[in-house]
Amino acid sequence: MPSSRKIASKWFLMGESVGPLAALKTDVCAALVSAGEIPDVEMGFHAREAEWVANREWTFETRFDRPESGDERLRLRFERIYGPHVVRLNDGEPIAPVAGAYELTGDLCEGENCLRVIFRPEPHVYARRCAPRIGFRGARLEGYNYVRVETWEVEAGLSRLVLEAFTGGRYQFTYTVSRDGALIARTQVQERLSAARQQVAHEFDMGGAEGAAVEVQLVIERGGLGCDALRAWVLPYSGEEPLRLVEAPCQPEALARLGAQAAVGHFTAREKSKLARAGVAALPPRENEAGFARIAMASPEACLRHAEGHAFWPQNCALLRSRHTPFVEGKEYQALFSRTVGEEPERFSRLTRYAQAECVRFAAREARERGERFLAAGAFDEEFTYASAALVEADGACRPAFGALREAWQPVYAFLRTERWPRVAPGEAVSLEVALLRDNPAGTIRVRCEAFTMQGQTFARGEIDPEGGSFAFTAPEEACVLLLRTCAEGPQGRQLCRCDQLLCVCESERALEPLWNPPRARLVHRENALSNEGPAIALCVCTQDYYGALLPGESIPLEKDGSFECFNAIL
Repeated sequence: MPSSRKIASKWFLMGESVGPLAALKTDVCAALVSAGEIPDVEMGFHAREAEWVANREWTFETRFDRPESGDERLRLRFERIYGPHVVRLNDGEPIAPVAGAYELTGDLCEGENCLRVIFRPEPHVYARRCAPRIGFRGARLEGYNYVRVETWEVEAGLSRLVLEAFTGGRYQFTYTVSRDGALIARTQVQERLSAARQQVAHEFDMGGAEGAAVEVQLVIERGGLGCDALRAWVLPYSGEEPLRLVEAPCQPEALARLGAQAAVGHFTAREKSKLARAGVAALPPRENEAGFARIAMASPEACLRHAEGHAFWPQNCALLRSRHTPFVEGKEYQALFSRTVGEEPERFSRLTRYAQAECVRFAAREARERGERFLAAGAFDEEFTYASAALVEADGACRPAFGALREAWQPVYAFLRTERWPRVAPGEAVSLEVALLRDNPAGTIRVRCEAFTMQGQTFARGEIDPEGGSFAFTAPEEACVLLLRTCAEGPQGRQLCRCDQLLCVCESERALEPLWNPPRARLVHRENALSNEGPAIALCVCTQDYYGALLPGESIPLEKDGSFECFNAIL
């Protein structure tokens, strides 16, 4: 149901050579009289003052914060309003009233919003003891929505929604399928919804494009008024593997490399406002975005190019200005790594990208174990400020988080259950539970765990029961970093998956302090292979097809022009 609230902040009156005046009353003459600008035109003969008021433009201005609910629309209502007027929000286009309400959703911005009610000049016919009626009373902001979609799962020809209808009645669901911008099929489904939270499922026509990547738009309407709009990309889906969804926009090619079968995205508030005003025809054509969400921290090489001679992280360098990245405060990273975090842009970039990857992998594991879809846009804690949800660079290159997410989505995936930032004290007894996730429960799988020091030497090993077994050992007596490698093998000894995790051994209050200055590895790229030829383990190695560590002497395939990065490598 719609919720209404009075605009609590003060109104200010502005006009030619007058103002801004704090307006206790939202009537131009009353506000000017209260401020002592004019005499009371209702008392005595003041035709000249009345004419002066009527033939000028007046603006009432107030400010308010955007509602916390992201799905909520906002409209403005007046109990009464007098005189020719225009309503603008944040200096946008004039807003025309619809059924006595002004739809503000399309011009809303994050944080504080500026609302103006502008009254145009109006010729005033002189009448004795009569003031011009210019102003309004009873201004209220009204938040409303007929229906709110909580989750949407879509695959080829099938749609499942969990939604809450605030107003019961008949709703129309319109599914539009397009490929490369061309319309393929459109399906309309009429359904009567009760005013409650419910699940609905629909079949829709794919237009014979079951084997291709298509874009699906869903528009929900009630009585011709748009209620919500969503879109998704559906990739070729055989039905043999669980449907894996990402709630964020992305190129279909990146989705295919990632291993997802579908991605769900929401239209912006401005687009939903256009939908509410003009219906389905108002939705603009969409272009494929370059990556998931925004890019919060550039690669180490980009940091070096854009450092511009700054000794510390360049707060105002071209890199931050051009990519609209958030202001960098290293408090979270200082608490994890070192108090000097941020002094070296290249190292700081490596830390942030490693932290992003681990956050994504941790969130994806939890979502998969719970049987939920993975939300790329919500993979991070709110206080972890600039670990963004971006998985793909603007140029299409994969970030470490991309490889971490793809690893967590393998059909067979074995790992050790740890905290997000695992740490133990020197000499402490360690026991980590083994978790095994697989799409097909058939077949016998063996799980092996091994712990390595940073020099690549085996510290502990064991074959673990995948059904509730644990990997136990005693931590070294000195501060260090251990690589925990978990491998799952099939009946013929074929390796099905490999998961590399890091365990910090330290007594410091900073959980990842040993990673601030780890031993350096030496990576060499030659003959379509990337090799670790140094004396230490290469951590967080990322290519388009790999995410993990490389022991001294290990190598992985990598094309001659392929890109890669590493947390602690000398490239």
